Amino acid sequence: AYTNSVYITTAPGNNITSNRLSASDQYALFLNRSPNNTIFGNNITADRAATYLSSSNGSNISSNTMTVANNFAIYMLSSASNNLTDNNFTAANYAIDLDASSSNNFTRNFANATTNNGIYLVTGSNNNELRNNTFRAGNQYGASTFANSLNNLFVNNTITADSYAVYVVSSSTGNSFINSTISASGSYGISSSTSGNTFSGNNVTAGGNYAISLASGANANNLTGNNFSSSSYAIGVSSSSNNISNNTLIA
Repeated sequence: AYTNSVYITTAPGNNITSNRLSASDQYALFLNRSPNNTIFGNNITADRAATYLSSSNGSNISSNTMTVANNFAIYMLSSASNNLTDNNFTAANYAIDLDASSSNNFTRNFANATTNNGIYLVTGSNNNELRNNTFRAGNQYGASTFANSLNNLFVNNTITADSYAVYVVSSSTGNSFINSTISASGSYGISSSTSGNTFSGNNVTAGGNYAISLASGANANNLTGNNFSSSSYAIGVSSSSNNISNNTLIA
């Protein structure tokens, strides 16, 4: 049977502070339908997910260290209006995973994934605000939005990856990346195949291929006041129509 170090279900208003939580085969901290909890100053380690929120809203999660050997440092499923501040998330696959989770606030967090995603928004994760964070992926995507993840706001973040620093696909529209440092040592600083996103005031670099690539179907994106730099192509646009103004392009 799977085990959890702490399992909280339909229980609001708990204070979980300054603990060492560990689980060898499942979730160290699991909140199920439990709103308005405080999770502060804990050291949380697990094999599968350090912290798992399921239908749990309105919690304050701050100054924790969450480390997982395999999947997710923190996984949030159908969880809204949580505030995550000054945490350190480290995982092999996904440092932060939002699945159908909206209106959450991420501020001054460090999220490092050794392989896949620093932060991953999927299945209608909408209206999240992410400010002054560092998102890092050792291989794939620093920050990625998939499957109708709409109207998310990224401001003043540092987003880095070996392959794709920012990856916006699958009808994820209305997202804004503003005043951020976005860099990929390999292929793409930003890659998008969807429409109606805004990239403004960013410094975007790529070691190879494109600082930003707008693929077929990526229409009506707004690129304003950015610095795009790549050893190959600063901007690549394929079979799409976009608004590109007042940028600095270096290749």
